[in-house]
Amino acid sequence: MHKNNLSRHRFYGKRQGNGLYSLFLSVLFPRPAYRGAIVMLVFFSWCFASPLLEFLDSATVNDTLIRVGDIARISGVENKQERQRLAQTPIGESAPASYVRFVSVNDALRAAQGSGFHVAALQSGKSGRIPVKTGYQEKNIDSFKEDIVFFIQANVIWAPADYSLTILNPRDKIICLKTPYTLTIEGPPTKCPKGNFSVQIVLAQGSRVFSVHAQCFMTVTTAVVTAASAIPRNAPCDEINCVMEKRDITHFKYAPYTKIAEVRRKRAARSIAPGTILYETMLASQPDVYRDQQVQIIVNSGSVTVTMTARAREDGTVGERIWVENEMTHKLLKAVIIASGKAQLSQGEKLL
Repeated sequence: MHKNNLSRHRFYGKRQGNGLYSLFLSVLFPRPAYRGAIVMLVFFSWCFASPLLEFLDSATVNDTLIRVGDIARISGVENKQERQRLAQTPIGESAPASYVRFVSVNDALRAAQGSGFHVAALQSGKSGRIPVKTGYQEKNIDSFKEDIVFFIQANVIWAPADYSLTILNPRDKIICLKTPYTLTIEGPPTKCPKGNFSVQIVLAQGSRVFSVHAQCFMTVTTAVVTAASAIPRNAPCDEINCVMEKRDITHFKYAPYTKIAEVRRKRAARSIAPGTILYETMLASQPDVYRDQQVQIIVNSGSVTVTMTARAREDGTVGERIWVENEMTHKLLKAVIIASGKAQLSQGEKLL
């Protein structure tokens, strides 16, 4: 009888397995039914001690990322900080604002396991893919009007009283996330815009950037420099032949001079009629040395400095290299103008 009981133990042990685990179970629980019960008990104890994710049929997010807590209810985690950490575990990027992205529950499981959580069970819809819509808000360009006006005032040379600004597309919309944003306005291309131009409104939300162009029209009536009388070609410009006048320059093609000081030491590049608005390409810098003018030439040779006189063969301003003629030898030399009526012999040039 004792022998038969031993053989029964061995028989049950062989059917369960040959490892130490099977031998341990066969000794403690000689009947197979007991072994199955203890395995099931251990399994369910482990399940209820692990996080349980109950996935939603659909979800909406207002962020650039989709996280575990956005698409699933979490249970089985008593520690509040650990539950929050699991809920904040990122799964992937969300769809663009107002669009939908499908998220696989397997991706969520891998994300949770990658953060150190051993999820015991997942409950999901039939397909195992959850539609996640990205929330959005629509903002009209008109809602940024004050920001645009402030930006223009800070970036143009016109006085606020000299121009009026109209936004041509105030009802155009920009679609962005339902979260705080950082606003940036870019443009206009010059410091003196007029007529039609555009500025770009840029909203930054995390890694997402949304933008729209605001089409603007600016009417400008301001004081500009005009010719008080006829100015011959090469004649200098000053307070005598130039005057300030208020003009509508909305459709004026060029950027005009707005101060008399800007035209001093300049000369007319061509003949200018009275009343003409002056602008950059109409004038040229007034030479510091004129053609046929006698100039003082400075020659540095080591510690010795020699000065001589020469005659300029062309006009030039400070910093330019011009031809000068040695009045004693009539040799042509290159010299750099350093001041009005003064020049320095260029390196490599010889007096004789």
